[in-house]
This record gives sequence, C-alpha cells and structure tokens, in this order.
Amino acid sequence: MFNLSTQASAYFIIICITTIINLICFFIMTGMWGFVSYLIYSLVTFPLVLLWLYNIECLTTGNCHIWSWVITVITLISVLTSTIMIVAISINPPVGFTTTTSGSSSSSGTTSSTTTTTTSTTSKPADDTTKTA
Repeated sequence: MFNLSTQASAYFIIICITTIINLICFFIMTGMWGFVSYLIYSLVTFPLVLLWLYNIECLTTGNCHIWSWVITVITLISVLTSTIMIVAISINPPVGFTTTTSGSSSSSGTTSSTTTTTTSTTSKPADDTTKTA
C-alpha cells in the first residue's frame, strides 16, 4: 500500500512500538487519566510524526525540491525569531534581570570595587543579682 524506504519504515515501526509501551506505562503509573492524556498527546503529535516520516522518505529517495524550501523557511524563521528576541531583551531587559560583570567601570575607564567589613562586639554576661550571700 505504502512504498516507504527502509529508514522511513523503521522509524514508523519504532514510533508505533514506543507509543504503545508509553501508553501502557502511563496507564500503570497514573491510571486511566494518564492513559487518556498520553493518548491525546499521541494524537496531537501524529501529524508531526507524519511530517518527519515524509522528511526521512524525502532524504532517502530524493526529488524533494519544494520540501527543501519548506525546511529552509522553518529553520530561518526559528533563527530569525530567536535573534530578534535576544536583541530585544538585550536592548530592554525585563525588570529583575541582572547581569554579572567582572568589575564596574566608571566614566574615566578605571575599575572600582567596594569592600564591606562587618565587625562584631562581644560583651560580658550580666551579673546575676538574684544570688544571696
């Protein structure tokens, strides 16, 4: 029915086997709701499994000119959004975001440091005035 490459077939078989094992384990660990939640997770991620299956098939058989552009666009979107986010955070850091530096520079270019010294005093215990002679 499906004419898949050996690599794509192995991938699909291993995904099916591990999904069944994980469903059983989730049922044992968390009961019916764990089974249902993992089943929903499996159904939601199934299109991604098919997409990756197509990717493997495309790599092994060739003639995937459109697919190579899809992968290129997805990769570039990821790279560009992460770069934009890092630039935005570095320009306007969120409240509470701290940076660590090896020293603080003043406007003249010299490095200054501050040392805090704590001193403690000891006192003699108070005399006991309740004792009678």
